[in-house]
Amino acid sequence: MKEGKPEIKEIARNIFQLRVPVPVSVEHVNLFLFTGAVPTLLDCGTNVGQSIQAILDMCEQVGVPKLEQVILSHWHVDHAGAAVALAQTGARVLISARDYKEWQEFTQPDYVKNMQNTIYNEWGLPAESYPLMQEVYLAFRRYTESPPPVAYINAAEQLQAGDYHLQPIETPGHTPGHFSFYLAELGMLFTGDQLLPNEIAYPGVWLEQNKAVSGLPAFQASLQRLEQLSATVYFPAHGDYAPNPAARCRAVQALIAQQAAAHIPAASVFAGANRLVRHKPNPGILYLQMHYIYGWETLVKLQNSLTPQPIRDS
Repeated sequence: MKEGKPEIKEIARNIFQLRVPVPVSVEHVNLFLFTGAVPTLLDCGTNVGQSIQAILDMCEQVGVPKLEQVILSHWHVDHAGAAVALAQTGARVLISARDYKEWQEFTQPDYVKNMQNTIYNEWGLPAESYPLMQEVYLAFRRYTESPPPVAYINAAEQLQAGDYHLQPIETPGHTPGHFSFYLAELGMLFTGDQLLPNEIAYPGVWLEQNKAVSGLPAFQASLQRLEQLSATVYFPAHGDYAPNPAARCRAVQALIAQQAAAHIPAASVFAGANRLVRHKPNPGILYLQMHYIYGWETLVKLQNSLTPQPIRDS
């Protein structure tokens, strides 16, 4: 665990934010506890004893004897890692069907080999770099378990959380099945990693019809979807909550466009990531940078395919 201790605050009536340190590249993750009729936790942190105990202590502190359900914005280890432990206490776990599949694949022992056969080859990783990717994988694999039985989130159905009802909003991009959640009654938007106040979450990459695709185009579309809501404040998984999520959505879209326009392609995605880092890279940083570069290059290709070509005289 990173230094620091869990922090709890009430952000609305019977809604509490728990900020928990996590042992990954970010300093903390924000979890949200809804008390009342259906005690519910939104995201649950890593599979680390201190994190799990912090959740249980928070529940006791606010008078929740037992969690009824855990809703996951997406499958990554700092959001879903503790789900198995909480399921063992009797909580129902909910996640998108698409992210559940990714979570299952991530916990299989042949995960890196499968990535090598599909995505890593396309990124131009040299053979000597595969042990580094295995190192990255094992570092993250420690903080999650194989997923428990779950219920799938249906975007057409509201979810009761405490005394409130959350509207699931499909926001793929960071992962293929990422969800944000809108509490229209209070104008509150819980954005997971889709909308962050100080950074842009790395775009995911996944297979469609056995072909690697970047999540960045989907990420942009998800920002547009959130921008259309009437939310007045957003609560991200990392960083502080802030007003005017629509304005932040527009700012992130503009920044993504600038990054893609400024990107100069290299011989491969791997080579571009090495150039961007500018020094002997930490394997984890290199892994993240490759996602950004693959996304920018995907956007440039899409833009070029949509640009009308001049008509040549015959």
